[in-house]
Amino acid sequence: MEKIKVKNALISATNKELIAGLAKDLDKLGVRIYSTKGTAKFLARMAIESFPIEEYIGFPEILDGRVKTLHPRIFGGILARRELDSHIEQMKEHNIVGFDLVCVDLYAVEKAINESGNLETVIENIDIGGISLIRAAAKAYKDVAILTDPADFGTVIEEINSIGGISIQTRKTLSAKAFRLSSMYDNLISNFLFDKKSSADTIELSPVMDLRYGENPHQEATYYKLNNRSTYIKEAIKGDISYNNLLDLEGAVDLCFGLKSMSYPYVAVIVKHGSPSGVGVSDIDIYDAFNKAWDCDPRSSFGGVLALSTDVNTGFLSLLVGKFIEVISSTSF
Repeated sequence: MEKIKVKNALISATNKELIAGLAKDLDKLGVRIYSTKGTAKFLARMAIESFPIEEYIGFPEILDGRVKTLHPRIFGGILARRELDSHIEQMKEHNIVGFDLVCVDLYAVEKAINESGNLETVIENIDIGGISLIRAAAKAYKDVAILTDPADFGTVIEEINSIGGISIQTRKTLSAKAFRLSSMYDNLISNFLFDKKSSADTIELSPVMDLRYGENPHQEATYYKLNNRSTYIKEAIKGDISYNNLLDLEGAVDLCFGLKSMSYPYVAVIVKHGSPSGVGVSDIDIYDAFNKAWDCDPRSSFGGVLALSTDVNTGFLSLLVGKFIEVISSTSF
């Protein structure tokens, strides 16, 4: 298995909380982390040592942070082909560090488009350095692993721990995901600049996350969103979810809040295979509503999807002992 050992990592994050766990894991593995100034300060507060990029390249961030990483010592350390002696010699000549892993997120241009729509605001939220790093690392996947999706962080760390590095197949997959992200990002911007909201003959979609399986276990499935819409389902879902789970979840939530709009204060709905297997309403509390829903048909409810009309706390989980629920949806999560 062709693998690369990770000695040096480059991390630059806008949403710094997302990379906290990854940085901790890399630090424990003895990986030297290079980072932009804001990310370096964030990591320092977590007692994680990182090497600021501006010290490495000998040039400060300029133009209000517009230019941070656009430098030959950065891109040379990503794009150098490690199998070529001439490239290795040039890296030595110019004191270029070879980056084995690059982790970058992008300025939230989609959020700027959806929440503001103001041309100047959107333009200021177009990422240049980050997208350049992503494309460079994705191109250099034979020598570099590019991380753009937090869902892949754990997989990569687990692989490093198990085989001592990152396999070529994993790097190729990460590269494909990075180029897909780059394409989606540019498409959002071009559509905005063209004032293109939608088209009668095309629907532009972006993949959000892979699903456990499709309508049947042997089928693959992916969740997509319209490019001009926001979705937070990836952040909301904890764990793997299937196409059927999503269909059942949509039905359960629609019925649950449809009933709540009819002045039922507490509603619990369980859906299995596209049909309600239990519905409970109560004036007492959500516990009573759930018990009523479960008692409708305990056998059919086993393995179903549960939607609740109110917040619940960990005490509610005591009701689920001995019961199997695939997905729980509540207003509190």
